[in-house]
Amino acid sequence: MNTVLIGMGGLREAIENICANKGMYAHSSVKVPDFIVKLNPGNGQSTVLHFVTECFKENKIRNFRSLDDCLEMKLDGTLGQLRMVMASIRDHAVYTNYYEGVVGMDISALEDRINESQIGVFLDEVKELSKNTTFVFFVPEKVSKNMQMLIDKLNDALDEHVVTFEAHEYSEDELAMIVENAVYEFGIALEDADEFHSVMLDVIAQRQIKNAKEAAGLAEKAIRFADYSGFDPVLSAEMVKNGMMKKGGMEK
Repeated sequence: MNTVLIGMGGLREAIENICANKGMYAHSSVKVPDFIVKLNPGNGQSTVLHFVTECFKENKIRNFRSLDDCLEMKLDGTLGQLRMVMASIRDHAVYTNYYEGVVGMDISALEDRINESQIGVFLDEVKELSKNTTFVFFVPEKVSKNMQMLIDKLNDALDEHVVTFEAHEYSEDELAMIVENAVYEFGIALEDADEFHSVMLDVIAQRQIKNAKEAAGLAEKAIRFADYSGFDPVLSAEMVKNGMMKKGGMEK
């Protein structure tokens, strides 16, 4: 499995429990649950989607016989775009008439349409598609009254086969790990990882980094100070100190 999910222990534990009971889903009619995750855009939605997909595929929780193992969608609240999105999901079917995989869908825009006709269409479509598809619905970290109404309607439509996860508040240690993982994904090695982690904790504290999006942005700034002269680029704690920390404050 390639995707690293940092923090969000409740979600990770739930997915691991489902995978540990894979025999139950393979040999019975027990429905694989769908998920509602309180997570803002840019704060790890794609990471969550790929983590769920890779775990489910590795453990054969879903058949994954479609064009793509997972799809990432964002609704804009209009009925026309909603119909296009649902049609697009069906169009990804290959060997069957239905999509088999995981769909990540940001439904935040629907909170302002709670009394409009597209809500009924959305619930009907999701209820039908979820027979063969696992949905990961993303909603705002701070849930409004309208969004809570939508979450309740979604639970009813899916017969309570939905698990909801609250917004995760990252520790400085987790944020440092997100920075380090992002640096690795850029193809850059860390020299003395423990020392780098310690320095990055100082940087995160001074810059008051609070979420995954800001941590990823910090990684992009840090790699500017890596050594690219060798065959493999390297980033050290000293490079971060010299490039990002100054006496009496931080370099922007």
